[in-house]
Amino acid sequence: MRPSSTYSRLLFPVIASAGAVGLSIGLIVPLTSIVLEQRGISIIAIGLNATVFSLAVLVTGPFLPAIIHRTGLLKSMFAGALLSGVFVIGLSLGDSLWLWFPLRFCMGFFGGFLETAVLAFLILLVLSREGAAAPSRNRI
Repeated sequence: MRPSSTYSRLLFPVIASAGAVGLSIGLIVPLTSIVLEQRGISIIAIGLNATVFSLAVLVTGPFLPAIIHRTGLLKSMFAGALLSGVFVIGLSLGDSLWLWFPLRFCMGFFGGFLETAVLAFLILLVLSREGAAAPSRNRI
């Protein structure tokens, strides 16, 4: 069964956003630990700094669906991807370990924000394909 053009067009932001989340978690998080180690930062400080990313997802996770509901899915996905990128660039510009703690927290928040929006969008697409109520234009 070939997907409709609307369905295919809507899959692009999902795939792009999922790729951004995967890149953030799978590549950037470990690379920042390597950079800190090369700068001579202690392993304990590196571990604490790496934990901040996940801590941000855990702390802000319960509030994300309400925020996404208010802003809409596509706007949320775009904002999450854009702001995650901004904070990744911030990591390259800042030398201070103490600056990296809030930057990684923000990366975790916007990474979780993006991931939650992508999952919600994917669920809406699947439900609309299966004959459930189609997502309204003002919510996407």
